[in-house]
Amino acid sequence: NNGRYALYDKFGQQVFQPEHAKIEVLKTTRGQQVFFRLTDFKGNKQLAISDGKTFGPKLDQVYPPTGGFFRILKDNLFGFLAQDNQLQIDPIYEDARDFFNGYAAVKKDGKWGMIDKTGNIALPCLFKAVKDYTGAFIAKNEKGWCIVNKKGKQKSKDNYGYISDFRYEYCKAFKGDTAGLLNKNGKLIYPVTITWFDYFYDYEAEKHQLARFEEGTKYYMGLIDKNGKEVLPSDYFVHNYSIMGLFKIRDKKGRNGYCDYEGNIVLAPKYHLVDIHPKNRLLIGLNQPKIVNGERIGIYDIFSFKKGKAIPF
Repeated sequence: NNGRYALYDKFGQQVFQPEHAKIEVLKTTRGQQVFFRLTDFKGNKQLAISDGKTFGPKLDQVYPPTGGFFRILKDNLFGFLAQDNQLQIDPIYEDARDFFNGYAAVKKDGKWGMIDKTGNIALPCLFKAVKDYTGAFIAKNEKGWCIVNKKGKQKSKDNYGYISDFRYEYCKAFKGDTAGLLNKNGKLIYPVTITWFDYFYDYEAEKHQLARFEEGTKYYMGLIDKNGKEVLPSDYFVHNYSIMGLFKIRDKKGRNGYCDYEGNIVLAPKYHLVDIHPKNRLLIGLNQPKIVNGERIGIYDIFSFKKGKAIPF
């Protein structure tokens, strides 16, 4: 009526009276609570649940919940309100990001830091920028990006142009277009020589937490494990998926073979072509074809793959 919104449930029962300028669904997940954002004719926002009850104060803005909290805005300052309405972190911050892995980035007096889910300071607001928490605190000071501890003291020896999120037990730290690997203590565990890096999305390889990398020579790569240790030197082209726990590799002379998840060479790269028959657990290597009496003839070597080894068949 007269531009005023109400809300009815599927049984025709009125949930909200026709007194709102806008009613929006903020979250609707199967089996979970549904939250609504109600806007009055003065532009104030308030949260409500599906039984019609409102909770929390009237606000300038309230954002969809992430990590168990709504990010809220009041008088141009940010705070948080727990989804269960049991905790409110007062809006005292100039800027804020949603909670991620238990921490939220907040800005106060022009500097960024982190708070935890109780609203306590987890990382002092001392920095030009901070990244969302993915295993360690990554912050940007006057010299660049670095790993810091909870008191804001720098842990990494150097500063970098950019540091990626942590994945597995390391993150990528860039100087220009070249990267090294840092662990969660800020220690450089692989030198700044990596020119290309790629995580596997093949389920088995991803489960083993491996990545491919290049060092200068394009298309020739090695393997790094979850701890940032090189398990296969960057002397091969490594295919981006595995079969039977093996990656197809090709050396710089164009010869093909296989290595396993630990970087062990299972079938030496000496073949024109290689193939796998998973059903029979066979490895097949085609030697360089020869022309005999005008005919192209290829000689195959066949191996049975048992206990991680290629055994001549």
